[in-house]
Amino acid sequence: MKRALALAVLIAFGAGGAPTRNNDDSCDIAVLPAATLLLPYFEVGNEGTVTTLLTLTNASAQEQIAHVTLWTDYAYPVMSFNVYLTGYDVHSISLHDVIWRGFLTPNGFNAGSGDFSIPNARLDLQSCANQPSAIPVEALGRMMAALTTGHISGCNTVGRQHENAVGYATIDVVRKCTTRNAEDPGYLTEDILWDNVLLGDY
Repeated sequence: MKRALALAVLIAFGAGGAPTRNNDDSCDIAVLPAATLLLPYFEVGNEGTVTTLLTLTNASAQEQIAHVTLWTDYAYPVMSFNVYLTGYDVHSISLHDVIWRGFLTPNGFNAGSGDFSIPNARLDLQSCANQPSAIPVEALGRMMAALTTGHISGCNTVGRQHENAVGYATIDVVRKCTTRNAEDPGYLTEDILWDNVLLGDY
């Protein structure tokens, strides 16, 4: 069963109501593109018997960069990677491939490859020139340990112990390929964009 990932926030405006009916102004709950998506829960087994599939859609004609962060159930960020989306692009991610196989993208990060999308002058595509297509073995082991045992060397408990890899994910629109996440103040001031262009299913 597919479920929409885009979340909206309801804001109370008092007796006078919202000043406008434009969704960007009133923040009404609606099924519309968002700048940040939340996958509230994923679970992935080693043999692929339990898995989570995530689909990202760029609802705009302009190219975009989506920044995916995987978190433990104790809100510890264990892995971040970037996804380039051409205009109206759809990108599917198997979290089994990411977490257990270290597989990020089928052909590497091919920024600027959208023949029919509109270039986005706000993006720094040079920052995406050396994006990995796979997770290094050391980082892969650390991520799997965090999501299954809840422990990694050098840290206190970062999550609960699970039979399968369990956590949640956030997906943000960003201006450049970055390794930072929302715990870094620079991510919010230098990396993230606020364009409501992402839709998602899982």
